[in-house]
Amino acid sequence: MFKFKSNSDSEIHESSRSNQQDKAAAGESSRFSKDNKEPKVWKCGNPQNSEYKYPMPEPSGGHWEKLLAPLLKKDKIQCDSWKEEVQNLLIFAGLFSAVVTAFVIESYKRLQPDPDTDVVNLLSRIAARLDDPSNATGSAIPTPAHFSPSQSAIRLNIFWFLSLVLSLTTVLLGIICLQWLREHQHYQGTTPKQSYAIFHMRAEALEKWHVPHIFTALPLLLQCALVLFFTGIVEFLLSLGSKVAAPVIVVITLTLFFLLATTLLPTLQAFPLYIPLKLHKEGSPAQCPYKSPQSQAFRATSSVVLWLWSKFMTVVIYHPIVWIRGLFKGYRGGDEMPDWIINLEDIRVAWTKKSWIEFDLAWLDVRDNYLTTGQGIHAAPTFPLHVPLYDLVQGLCTSIMEHGVEDSEEFVARVYHCFQEVAQNTHDIHHWQYPYQLHLQALVKRFLKRGMFGYVSDVVHGEDVDLLYDENNLALLNVMMSNRNLEEIVPKLEHFHELQLRVLGFITQSPRRLKDEPTGQNFPFVLKFEHPGMDTEWDEDVLIDFSEQWATTLYSFFKGFDGKRASDYILQRSFHAHTISRDLIWGILRRLKYSHEADVDPEDVSDSFVAVAEMISTGFSGFLEDQNTRRPDLLLNAANCFVGFVSGQSWTPSAVFAALAQLAPIKERYTDLTNELEKRGQSKIVYVSPVGYNDSDANTVGKGKGNA
Repeated sequence: MFKFKSNSDSEIHESSRSNQQDKAAAGESSRFSKDNKEPKVWKCGNPQNSEYKYPMPEPSGGHWEKLLAPLLKKDKIQCDSWKEEVQNLLIFAGLFSAVVTAFVIESYKRLQPDPDTDVVNLLSRIAARLDDPSNATGSAIPTPAHFSPSQSAIRLNIFWFLSLVLSLTTVLLGIICLQWLREHQHYQGTTPKQSYAIFHMRAEALEKWHVPHIFTALPLLLQCALVLFFTGIVEFLLSLGSKVAAPVIVVITLTLFFLLATTLLPTLQAFPLYIPLKLHKEGSPAQCPYKSPQSQAFRATSSVVLWLWSKFMTVVIYHPIVWIRGLFKGYRGGDEMPDWIINLEDIRVAWTKKSWIEFDLAWLDVRDNYLTTGQGIHAAPTFPLHVPLYDLVQGLCTSIMEHGVEDSEEFVARVYHCFQEVAQNTHDIHHWQYPYQLHLQALVKRFLKRGMFGYVSDVVHGEDVDLLYDENNLALLNVMMSNRNLEEIVPKLEHFHELQLRVLGFITQSPRRLKDEPTGQNFPFVLKFEHPGMDTEWDEDVLIDFSEQWATTLYSFFKGFDGKRASDYILQRSFHAHTISRDLIWGILRRLKYSHEADVDPEDVSDSFVAVAEMISTGFSGFLEDQNTRRPDLLLNAANCFVGFVSGQSWTPSAVFAALAQLAPIKERYTDLTNELEKRGQSKIVYVSPVGYNDSDANTVGKGKGNA
């Protein structure tokens, strides 16, 4: 049942009093008796500290394995397709190279003098001597003429030699690509969570380093070889040719350059990363996927050079930045660094690994470290639990965006539990838990609508890890609702609405000072009032529980105006003083209206309205007694929102309007006070009349509009 501790000493409407007397006669204590404890609002927090009453249903089996299995299956189909294509190309290229070689063996002879010509000349002279023995002197042996191959012979050999080189290049590239695929599919010695993160890192690397385009280029190379061969056949039928070396050397050079570059790039990628500045504006640097035995050998032999380079960059850039910063901003400790300087330790660790799988695991930390630069996490050591946040969150959110219609409910539960495990890992880091929860929040934000005020923690002053924990979980569920196949499933989950109530409870339990002005939209994006806040298919006890919590949240919000939970300074700089409070009040009232109309414990909903009205009445009584120091503008605005809504509901108890009878004189007194302050130039707070309520409503408040 819904129970409130009453703070009012004012007289309640007779109908409400008789109702309470009837319950007392029946042995049931009044909801508003001072003996009853105030109901508790669900609070934000880690499940270890504040266990969820309605947790997300957990499917059987390993969640990471279940999410990884279809991805590996899809990846295997793609890789097998590439392998099959390359194998076929290798067979064809081998046979084709043999055919071209046979033609080249004959064609290159056209580039040299024909020795048969000299033999014919000598035989001719011998025959002439035999025919005329009297000619003893004879003519001198003629000097062989300078030989120059024809242009046709040159073109012919160019075409065929290029064809042979391209055919062999196709074979070489195909072998290298097969080496990459072997390393791409290698996950030995990793946990399912690590494999999930590595998979998404490698999948991104394949795309950003254009590996699919290289596979696409292999058959094109072979086709070019065929075109050149056929062109040579045409030239062969016409005539002969000359200088072949230069263009052939160019093609061979390009081929060897590709082989050399793919061998060096996985190691050379470290050099720009050692520059202690963030060079990538968006996202983390994609790992070079050109993994082959030769590139691994080069990486192993270049460790000394990388170490020397890191020392050089530290002396030339890192230390001067620290020195210059100290001049302009003052010395605040030798270990404090600008947040746009990246941590070099993870890079050094990554390039000392001996195998590619160890290198991949270390690279996950490099990507996370790179993305946290500029977020106040630059000084954190290598992630102690080795949780690759960037790739895990990106993988989960990408899976959400691409999910189809099959097994949607199970998919939602599995993805959520995987994300909650990641959030729990960041929560277990103790000293670093807040910056890493903040990092996790930033990763999820990348998949939410941009330009919106998304999180309560964005604008609330101070650090609260429990708020971040629940906000991050709630934000992931909001990401799920961006998928049309999942948007109708999430609002039916009790856990989704419990998370919303926990975050709302953080705002309403006590006024929280805002550090910035919320911009973008009227209310936090993670707290949507687009749905009724409950589902009629839930069990009756669950519906009553949520209805009670919404009412409790509303009551708690109005109690924040009593001045006992926060000073006037904080209250005037909190959500209670912001125009956003109107959206909060009306959002909760709409959900209570839905609860009442759905016949979900309607009596408790009505009682909650009476309790709020009593609290408003009590607050106004205090303002009337204090003529000098207390100003009722914040409570008056909130009360106007409340009255503007409940006055239009036929089921609103008359006791609500009886309790709010003092609203009209308070508003009149406040108007006079504001006018006087404006004359003196001292008015700093502007009264905003909420939508749905106007001056005429003040007269209706004391007339008992509504039904008991």
